[in-house]
Amino acid sequence: MTEQATFKVRVDKYGLKGAVFWRLGSWWLRFTDRTTQKMHRVTLRTSEAKIAKQKAISYLTINGEQGLAKLKEAAQMRDSSPTIGQIIENYRAKSKCETAEKNINCLLRVVGRGTGLAPRRPHRSGPNRSDRMTDAEKFKVMAVRSTELNAALVRKYKEACGTADYSIGSALAGAKAIFAKADEWLDLKLPDLSEFKRASKDAKQKYDPNSFQHIPKEVLAAMEQDSRMDQVIRRAFICCRYLGMTPKEVSYARKGWIENRTAGQTMCIRERRDQEFTLKTGGARERDITLAPWMAEELMTADDYLIPLRTEFLRYNFMLRVFNTWLRKYIPDRTGAAYELRKQAGSDWLEATGQISQVQKLLGHSSPTTTARWYATWQKAVTVPAIFQERPL
Repeated sequence: MTEQATFKVRVDKYGLKGAVFWRLGSWWLRFTDRTTQKMHRVTLRTSEAKIAKQKAISYLTINGEQGLAKLKEAAQMRDSSPTIGQIIENYRAKSKCETAEKNINCLLRVVGRGTGLAPRRPHRSGPNRSDRMTDAEKFKVMAVRSTELNAALVRKYKEACGTADYSIGSALAGAKAIFAKADEWLDLKLPDLSEFKRASKDAKQKYDPNSFQHIPKEVLAAMEQDSRMDQVIRRAFICCRYLGMTPKEVSYARKGWIENRTAGQTMCIRERRDQEFTLKTGGARERDITLAPWMAEELMTADDYLIPLRTEFLRYNFMLRVFNTWLRKYIPDRTGAAYELRKQAGSDWLEATGQISQVQKLLGHSSPTTTARWYATWQKAVTVPAIFQERPL
């Protein structure tokens, strides 16, 4: 039986009949009470058609034998679960998570798209290109009951979202993170959200540890030549391709980050909270990379920021859109184009030095396992050591 179907149920003993229909990920029962002659709806709280039919017949029997009051008590016809608005209010008050607002926006997006209350608008160019929810849409989403958070909602969100798998997975992960700490919800009784959490977790993009493919040398050479045609592209290319910096790091990087040290001019990447720049990688939250003279010479041509735009948002947007668009001329099949250069840098350093610890420091990872698993791979085949070259006697 499909989710869109509607089927009839009846209890002839009491002359009662009703219709079971599908709504927002669950089966519901619609029937007319004999005494009041009013139409009522009750959620059957299941996505299984057979179970829904059994519960519907049971509810009609209770109504026939004991009346509407007992049926309401048994079925909890009035959904008293917290609304999305109440969930957000509680989360804001109790969560100390630095990404709390981002998680809230993820929850609003998932519920809005999944219920159809905030449909995705086509992408538009120009200053009004944002696909953000309107205040009216947010008001409607805030009123949705938390019982709507289930696997069907996740599925409908994925169907309606129309974005990359990575973006879908990130939004669902952010929404799920709101409910991560049980002690934050002691004062607000939540329904069973295990189905929603499981579906959100399953939607996360699956990564293949060996998915990174080295960019061909001729392609890298073409990038190198083309990058010299634009100073801003050139500085971003040097930072990602040779220093393994992330797009966020490049968007914050300034000429003043390059300091004169004994070993030579050094790019000093560290948390600078006065500039609202934080690092999520590395236990020490900092790393220093001694530059080749030609790198320092080209990077020092900047007046201040390496990406000469007024705000952090504009600089980061440049990296994600302008720079990535430029890169995709050469690597069109790579989703995170700038990150592919970061991985290429790590792999090249590993080939050159053979030291995973040095590559770990270059990329700012707290563990060499992360470096070896996700970011740096050997291009050459492993060779049997010399001591094993002779056949044993």
